[in-house]
Amino acid sequence: MKTQATIAESPKASIELPIDSLVFNGVLFLLPIFIGIFSWLLLRYINSLDQQDKKQTARLDAFEQDIQNIEKSLLETRADAAEKYVHKVDWVREMEKLEATLEKVLDRQNDLNDKFDHYVRK
Repeated sequence: MKTQATIAESPKASIELPIDSLVFNGVLFLLPIFIGIFSWLLLRYINSLDQQDKKQTARLDAFEQDIQNIEKSLLETRADAAEKYVHKVDWVREMEKLEATLEKVLDRQNDLNDKFDHYVRK
């Protein structure tokens, strides 16, 4: 037995529709509205993801540019290092030469002091 609903448009005429037909018509009426709302929300979400992606891409591009600048600066520093800075091996070598020269000077001074003392004592 089907349940029937009565819709009265005028006191003389009445239309009888089954409840299933009313539900089906209601669904057919509301379905495009829900699909429209869902589509709008989905598009809005996708647009927000696109905006976030653009922001992240811009940040990554800035980071890549910073990295390239740092790499360039590092390469320039390496190139200038030979001219501006003394290597440890070179420093040690020069200090050994200086020490050897100072030892010669001290030895010469000691020899002169010994000779002077020898002449003074005579």
